[in-house]
Amino acid sequence: MRTAALIIFAMAVLNIVVPAQACQTLEIRFGQQKTTKTGGVTVKFLELIEDSRCPVDVNCVWAGVARIKAAITRGGKTSEVELNTMDKKSADFQGYTVTLTDLQPRQSRTSKYSPSAYTATVTVTKSK
Repeated sequence: MRTAALIIFAMAVLNIVVPAQACQTLEIRFGQQKTTKTGGVTVKFLELIEDSRCPVDVNCVWAGVARIKAAITRGGKTSEVELNTMDKKSADFQGYTVTLTDLQPRQSRTSKYSPSAYTATVTVTKSK
């Protein structure tokens, strides 16, 4: 009991902050992979399944959806998951949640992009 009080006192005096959850953002180009600095979670952008989002220079009734396939690896285990910009933004794997937060570029009326032009932004958060 006395030790616990001493630790709490020391943390307060030294202004030590213990983060509740570590969240890391990765920007991953099509066909490439990145690994978090902590946790050893690797995410690879495997495939652009669909990009039917409303072009940036058009007013649409429906926003559309973009879907990608990603491989998540940690501790020698891998899972392929589908993430999209509408209802299935996140996937849980090995104690972490991977969330698709952005996919660029956005199409326009006059420009269509090949899958190799895309970059997925994902956040990796330690699950509660």
